[in-house]
Amino acid sequence: MLEGQRPFLLAGIFPAKRPARLATISGMGLALGMLGACSTPPPPPAPPLPGYGPPGQIMLTVSDVLTLQTMDQRERLLIAIASLAATHSNSSVMQDLGKNVAKGYQALQDKTTALARSADLKLSTDLSAGGAALLKRAQGLYGLSYDRFLIRQLRQPIPASLQAALKKEISANEPLKGVATQMMQLQMTYATTAQAIQGALGEGCRH
Repeated sequence: MLEGQRPFLLAGIFPAKRPARLATISGMGLALGMLGACSTPPPPPAPPLPGYGPPGQIMLTVSDVLTLQTMDQRERLLIAIASLAATHSNSSVMQDLGKNVAKGYQALQDKTTALARSADLKLSTDLSAGGAALLKRAQGLYGLSYDRFLIRQLRQPIPASLQAALKKEISANEPLKGVATQMMQLQMTYATTAQAIQGALGEGCRH
């Protein structure tokens, strides 16, 4: 070959090799794409932590449940006894008092029931044996006898065990702090009102 022809021969070799390099690069890209398509899918989300329940459901301790149940029983009893004033009392003052007491405790019971429902807790619609006996006694009283009975019930303090539970709930955070506070306030309000009208009903109302 002539010396002057070498550049032309070399120039003819390099163009022949370029498509092979491009094919190799394209093949690598295709392989990587296939690997990406066959890669392992991401793991599923972790399950919720135990004890938290569905969204919107509150969590109650055993103590909370017992307090809520006891509150509900007291509310039902006082609503039932106070509601009798409309037909068992001859005093307009006592009839108004009974109406207000029933309304106040009904509003509280609505909140108590809503709390229980949000915690998936079903409250009994029946009074306890003691509560049922007390209501039956009230149902047999009329006039001044009923008035004195209602006064005594309103002036009686909250039972010690429930009072301690309410104070514990009030000192803590949610979920029962609001209803526990409201029950204590209702007790004080109606006890004060009952005491204020006790003198007009005679000495028999004395607690």
